[in-house]
Formats: sequence, C-alpha cells, structure tokens
Amino acid sequence: MSTSPLVELNNGTKMPAIGLGTWQSDPEDVSNAVSCALKSGYRHIDCAWAYGNERYVGQEIYFHVPRSEIFITSKVWCTYHSRVEEALDQTLSDLGTDYLDLYLVHWPVPLNPEGNHPVFPTLPDGVRDIDHSWKLSDTWKQMEDVLKKVGKVKAIGVSNFSEAKLAEILPTAEVVPAVNQ
Repeated sequence: MSTSPLVELNNGTKMPAIGLGTWQSDPEDVSNAVSCALKSGYRHIDCAWAYGNERYVGQEIYFHVPRSEIFITSKVWCTYHSRVEEALDQTLSDLGTDYLDLYLVHWPVPLNPEGNHPVFPTLPDGVRDIDHSWKLSDTWKQMEDVLKKVGKVKAIGVSNFSEAKLAEILPTAEVVPAVNQ
C-alpha cells in the first residue's frame, strides 16, 4: 500500500502525490532505486522515453508488488509529437506493461522526427531542429486518441507547459490535461 497521499485527477483516477523520478538514472542505479522505493512504500514511478532507462525500470518494477498497485507515469518525447501511439507502444514494451496510469507530453516543442539525432536533432548551426510545421493541438489530439483506446492509458496530461502553450491546445481539446507536471 502507498505511503503517499492520493490526488484525484480530473477523470477520477487516483495518483500518489509522491513518486520516484527516474531522470538521469543509469541502468544499475535506476533498478536499485525502483527496488528500494517500492520496498519503502512508494507506488508512483515517473518515467520518460527520453531518459533512456524505461527498460531497466520495467525489469525491476514487478518483483515487489502487483502492477495494479503501481501508478506509472511516462512521457512522449519531442521527436514523437507526430507519432504518439508509436512512442506509447515503445514505452509499454520497455516497461513490460500493457497500460500507463498517466501519459504526458514531455515538452511543448515538436522536434524534427527525421533529424540528425533521435532525441535532440540539431540544425547545421547547432540550434535545435524544431518542427515549426507541427501544431501542439495535433499532438494533443493524438494523446486524446490513445486515451480513447481502451486500456492503454488511464489519464493524459502535459509537462513543462506555460500558460501560452496550454492556450495552443485547450481551444480544440476534448479532454482537459489531467496534470501539468
């Protein structure tokens, strides 16, 4: 059982207020951290494809408690704004689960999916290769689409969004983001 208070999201999903973040954790460290966290009562694990360690999180996560007792958050990366379901499927595979409790748009900056690097594509002058033709509202529509596919995602939200970036998605949103992490 979680030792953290629960927060109810806008769709009724209950999320532990305190979770283990896995950013900048190498494979061995993240496995140990997840193990210790779950043994200590943590039930919320925060991941992201861009962290490059979801496979190692997934290898450790189910040794300690049933999946139904763990709240897993992950995030779609900037080079996948036009391929949300593809990114989700990769995350689900890496984590070894068939659903996420919360799926977020990691950053409101669509990067060139055909760029010179899978995570941080750059232009010849070293500036980030931003896909200016892609609209955040289209990314959000894809997030809503994966939410509608029964069983893959329980709630959707955003991360690192300013009020101005939220204003780009809210006018056409059918689902209000459950969180802005």
